[in-house]
Amino acid sequence: MAGSGVVLFVALLVPILSQSIPPGTPFIEGPTYIVVGEQITLTCTSTGGNPSPTVKWFEGPTMIDDSYEQNGIRVVNEYTFTAEKRHNLIVFECQVDNEVLQNPLTSTWFFQVYTPPNQPTITGPTDIIDGTSSTHVCVSTGGNPSPVMTMRIGQTTLTAADGLIETTEFLQADFSYTVTQTITWNPTLANNGQTMFCQVDHDETRANNPQIVSLQLTVRVACLLMHPQLQYNPTIGNNLVLQCIVTGTATSVTWRKDNSQLFINNNGRYSNGNTSSDSGQYVCSASDGSKTVVLMSLQSVCSIFTNCDNSVLNLHRPVWKLCNTCMYSVAVPFQNKCLCGEGCFAQINSGDNGYSGSTTNNPSLTINSVTTMTRNIQMLCYKYCRNGQSSTTQLTVSGGNVDL
Repeated sequence: MAGSGVVLFVALLVPILSQSIPPGTPFIEGPTYIVVGEQITLTCTSTGGNPSPTVKWFEGPTMIDDSYEQNGIRVVNEYTFTAEKRHNLIVFECQVDNEVLQNPLTSTWFFQVYTPPNQPTITGPTDIIDGTSSTHVCVSTGGNPSPVMTMRIGQTTLTAADGLIETTEFLQADFSYTVTQTITWNPTLANNGQTMFCQVDHDETRANNPQIVSLQLTVRVACLLMHPQLQYNPTIGNNLVLQCIVTGTATSVTWRKDNSQLFINNNGRYSNGNTSSDSGQYVCSASDGSKTVVLMSLQSVCSIFTNCDNSVLNLHRPVWKLCNTCMYSVAVPFQNKCLCGEGCFAQINSGDNGYSGSTTNNPSLTINSVTTMTRNIQMLCYKYCRNGQSSTTQLTVSGGNVDL
């Protein structure tokens, strides 16, 4: 009897030791929000099971980790990786299997990947004319979730009431947001020296550490021009200053004579012995960086001064003659006047030393040593005589007034 009792005990143990038990449902631990560049660990645990189960990690259909450890009745797989943008909303799956069940037991996990925004940029003019419309733009790229952007002048925050416009775009390929703010406004002299700021806050990745960029603003008075004098009658050989007064700050000053730009230097104004003259119409222009102001031209003046007081003219009608480019008249009946006849031209060259001035500090133009064209005028003076004869006097007029 004793021997049969022992045999019975062994037979009862065999079914218990060989019994198959399915593993426990996998349990996942890990963060729900991660930041690009961080080291992330996902832990999957299954309890029980006979035989002991395998615990594996999958990303989509691809197995990414099959290393697991058994600790008592618990089997654990810890998967560690570096967070990337592509991991945003990717499904990670933990599979537990000991071949007792027809299909593995699974649990899934996903998280949102936070991406710090790139350094923002702010663009727009910094040297502005008072009252000129100006547009400034701030752009933040690469952030996820969308960052918070603020533009301000000094400590004054700009809003939609000031004309501020904000747009937000999600880039699917990059899993990031682009935020743009645009302000179009008319700076005044009160804004001179102020700073325009663009601040980007991203608490998810840069808590209490905003990104700030800025532009220093210079607002200037609009460039204005004025000529205090429009007509000049210089002395031949002397320097002549054609005054041009600039109000505001000019970035450049130019002069034109008879629609041709003048080159300011101390070299000759005329070359190859050409006969020429400083007579003409001059125009002063000044640019303030945003526009060019053109002042009305200096008016041309053409005069002929002759002297024949000792002549007694016996003409009975007014006479008009064209001398050079100017029309003038001499009404001579019984007057002590002279009549301009046919003439020729010759240069009075009292020194050709070019121009000076025409700078932002000295916008007026100086004609160094004025040169003119004069007329060899034959003055035909008729003298009344009893015998009906007349005499002719040759008079050459040199110098005189320059036609400007």
